[in-house]
Amino acid sequence: MPLHYYNPLVLAMLALALVASINAKDRIFGNRVFDGPWEPLEPNNPHLIELGKLAVDLYNKQAKTKLVFETVGKVEIRYSLTMEHFYRIHLTAKNGNKFEQYSACIDENAYEGHTDLVSFGIIPAPYLAPLPLHIYHGHGLGK
Repeated sequence: MPLHYYNPLVLAMLALALVASINAKDRIFGNRVFDGPWEPLEPNNPHLIELGKLAVDLYNKQAKTKLVFETVGKVEIRYSLTMEHFYRIHLTAKNGNKFEQYSACIDENAYEGHTDLVSFGIIPAPYLAPLPLHIYHGHGLGK
């Protein structure tokens, strides 16, 4: 069918949708679309400390390592349009006899009842930042 048979309003809407999807590409993580930027959170929150511990535990199971959780540093959250919360957590863990800083991304979906480790990795030395001294170390938070 020739192009002049299509409704101009439909073509304009398709063009607008294409432009919107191109502009939103930085908001897409996998197949999820986020509603807004990363927002800082207070790292002393007991729930965030538990998420830091969980990240280390899940990583230990996947990578067959024996990291020991120590502290939570910087924490940020990003909300998705599918009711998921993504946490970016900088934490310190003990690896053998040395302390190292790691970055973990946690996907928490309270509606569906799951929490998944999306990524976990060591923060390279040039990017290390000293953790604040007031951070609660999380000891004694047994379940």
